[in-house]
Amino acid sequence: MEDKKPKETNWLTRIQEQSWEPEILISGFVLFALFRIPPLLQDLNLFLNNNSVEVFSQGNVDENLTALLTISNSWLILGFSVHLFLRSIWVAFIGLSYVYKNGIDFSKLKYQPEFKKEIVKNSDYVDIIHKLEKVCSATFAISFLWFLCVLGATFALLIIGGVINIFIHFFPKQAADTSWLDPVLSFIFFVHIFDFVTLGALKRIKYVSKVYYPIYKIISYLTLSPLYRGIYYGFVSNHKWWKVATFMLIFAASSFFLTFAIRENENLIDIMVFKTLADKHQLFHGHYENLADGAYSRNIILPSDVVEDNVLRVFIVHRTGYEKQSIMKLCDYENSAAQDSLVLDDLKMDCLDQFYDLKVDGQLVETDFLFHKHQKSKQDGLIAYLDIAHLEKGVHVLELIYHVWNDEDKKHKPSVRAEVEFYKVR
Repeated sequence: MEDKKPKETNWLTRIQEQSWEPEILISGFVLFALFRIPPLLQDLNLFLNNNSVEVFSQGNVDENLTALLTISNSWLILGFSVHLFLRSIWVAFIGLSYVYKNGIDFSKLKYQPEFKKEIVKNSDYVDIIHKLEKVCSATFAISFLWFLCVLGATFALLIIGGVINIFIHFFPKQAADTSWLDPVLSFIFFVHIFDFVTLGALKRIKYVSKVYYPIYKIISYLTLSPLYRGIYYGFVSNHKWWKVATFMLIFAASSFFLTFAIRENENLIDIMVFKTLADKHQLFHGHYENLADGAYSRNIILPSDVVEDNVLRVFIVHRTGYEKQSIMKLCDYENSAAQDSLVLDDLKMDCLDQFYDLKVDGQLVETDFLFHKHQKSKQDGLIAYLDIAHLEKGVHVLELIYHVWNDEDKKHKPSVRAEVEFYKVR
């Protein structure tokens, strides 16, 4: 028994001393993957915008999710990059400690006392190596903790979104009004994040903790908390609480600020520069294939802002989030489909045709739609060809209108979803 404990201790010590090897490998692999994630996040945002259920697609959950993931990805890149940078310095000092075993030779420097005093502080290579070892390990642990937190938050949102989607699919009448879900879910997660950032403030209050405990248990499993709980409490319990709390508050505040900032068209430079910020005075590049550069509109797309022909090709992005609540009600799809399944495709197109309308310069345009997948934006939607031979040379406005179901009035109401300008050459 006396020999067993030292052997176990020696084994753990060897693992701790050699932890830098897997740290560097993991940081390298993770960084390699992180730099390839931004295009995937754009694809995810596009998919959620066009295919998520109504509670997500018509609200701002999808935008917040992808914005949060984008900021989180940037934090992860920063964290793992700092870790590799510090490890590089650490390796350099290890090499120097082997080449120059006596460290710095002050006798050859012949500096004045005030300069020599500054250099003496960092003259012990072994001490520097030990300090860097602790900083590198802590940096890696913090980066990995944030990585797991993001993974857990994403997993929780996917599970919740999947459950809501299934519920709406099987119980459309009971799920007719989902407007309350967004604020309720936001409040629950805000409470959990508040407790996380304040290092367990709600867990210390006697009666509040009893109410919070069931919420904590559910969210813990949804966010995969058991995987990283030990890392979190290791930092919380081994450092002064005010330092950790200050760091967490600054980090959380900056993350939320950046998350909402990248969703807005304005930034600090836009505010300082003399330029218009209102949408009605701006040409949105996403409405045009020739200007979008990959950032396509999720409503309507034209081939170009300048039209040289007498035919205008219009692509309308289909939003599945409106199917249950608005589109299917326009043509009584569920009852009609059950009676005559042979003409199901015709019925679907009839529903879509009634939901979407186009106006040019305020005049309703009668046109036929065809279902189409946009080859550049990879979005599903409807394509229409408008005869604009009668239009004069100059700027014209194309309006996209949705006939959205209104629960208060129990009827569909037209809603202008997008206004697109184009210039007719002749």
